[in-house]
Amino acid sequence: MKLAVTFWLVCGLTLGQVPRIGVIDFYGLQKVPANKLLLALGVKDGDPLPASKADAEERLQSVDGVVLAELHAVCCEGGKATLFVGIEEKGAQHFNFHEAPESDVTLPAEMVETYGGYLAAIEASARSNSAATEVDTWEKRLTSLAEADSKILREVLRTSVDADQRVIAASMLAFSPDRRAATQDLQYALQDPDEDVRQNALRSLGTIAAYAYRHPDSEIQIPPTWPVQMLNSLAWGDRTGAVNLLLTLTEKRDPEVLSLIRERALPQIAEMARWRSLTHALPAFVLLGRIAGLSELQIRENWSKGERDDQVAAMERSLKTVK
Repeated sequence: MKLAVTFWLVCGLTLGQVPRIGVIDFYGLQKVPANKLLLALGVKDGDPLPASKADAEERLQSVDGVVLAELHAVCCEGGKATLFVGIEEKGAQHFNFHEAPESDVTLPAEMVETYGGYLAAIEASARSNSAATEVDTWEKRLTSLAEADSKILREVLRTSVDADQRVIAASMLAFSPDRRAATQDLQYALQDPDEDVRQNALRSLGTIAAYAYRHPDSEIQIPPTWPVQMLNSLAWGDRTGAVNLLLTLTEKRDPEVLSLIRERALPQIAEMARWRSLTHALPAFVLLGRIAGLSELQIRENWSKGERDDQVAAMERSLKTVK
């Protein structure tokens, strides 16, 4: 039922062989030189992905100053994978997770089956635009079930020992009629020990944030505190998902939200905005531009100009002078 799949496996299945690396990008680097990590990693642009993810991470963790390492391969751009190398350095902020819950509470079978149908419809829609109406049909069914029993969704998300059940609950809470209450549970789930649960919680919060933007009378507030904290996570999906949520939360350019991001996560966002993988660098670049006070037009123009390292450096300098 989980949405996330190991990209090592996905890439291999897509190309019938271990794909080659198009770009290697890092995150979490402040003091450890990238060239030392590349030497320990043992691969470079154009090489096949490491044969063993675990062995490569172990080599990275042997580098002085590195506490933890995590690799994440994203397939595929131009037939090549982007390899992200996440590092937690000694003394760096650590993103903590909740203890794994232990309750045997589960969702009704109808919810589980309907969610499975919803995922299948999404997959079919990705292959054919004509299947989009099927997604709408399944969403209506999910909404009906969430309205009938949102209490069980909240209970499962917080207490169920079964991560698959929590994954479903995190997704279905986006359809809950009591969005304010759901927001609290979803924020709690951002520290779930299971990455797929955290990913669905981020997506659901983004859905609710978009609703709140369109309906200001709903008075739904989603604090940026936890998404900002997730920018210290070793998991690539946590960081990219948090940036996407923060993009939605900064649509209105709330000064307090932008100030909090600047004060607590400027280096992390600037690092992501410098990624050589353009697809994955763009969201962070846009967020950095908003923090720097640029208009959406200015951000687009600066991105189109290229010279991204210079652009990011200029925005960082301007923000560091702000008191």
